[in-house]
Amino acid sequence: LIKRGIGITLCCCQTRVIRIDANILGHIATDFVALIIQNAQFHTNTGTGRFKQIAEAIGKIGTEQYTTCLAKILQSNTSYDSLFISAFFKNSPPEQLYSNLSPMDEKRSIAPYFVNAYLLDPWYLRFLDGIDDGVYRLAEHIADEFTHSEYYCNYYAKTALRDEMGVFIHINDEASLVLSLGRRSQN
Repeated sequence: LIKRGIGITLCCCQTRVIRIDANILGHIATDFVALIIQNAQFHTNTGTGRFKQIAEAIGKIGTEQYTTCLAKILQSNTSYDSLFISAFFKNSPPEQLYSNLSPMDEKRSIAPYFVNAYLLDPWYLRFLDGIDDGVYRLAEHIADEFTHSEYYCNYYAKTALRDEMGVFIHINDEASLVLSLGRRSQN
């Protein structure tokens, strides 16, 4: 995330630039964090610590430290242990913007996703269908036979994800910012 002029520019893999108004990031840092925490299970951080983290993240908007602060807020206030941020596009593959996954999880999760797994991803398919901005749990947006699907058998089962939450933020008619919070099984 790089601040440029009056807005924020997200540089996606050096091939595409998405211009986002700073208000969107402020929205993430306040309203969406509150929604994520409200919708997540097993709140682990209570009291003033949460508000200090949010204030710190807001102070970091426009800096390289913003996404790391955002990840810390989300992980300490929910039972999720990873954050992956990508940009989804209508007519081209998604692009990675941020990940705090371990190198091993990156290799088994992120690399195959961008090769072709995204084409069957329930989140990507919901984006193509025009999902509204919001916070969603994957379990509430998949078919009962998800664990028998091609996507699950060939990709998702290998990621070690036990639960996933997606935050969708509409950028324009062709793109959305997607924050994916994951809870991985213990190895």
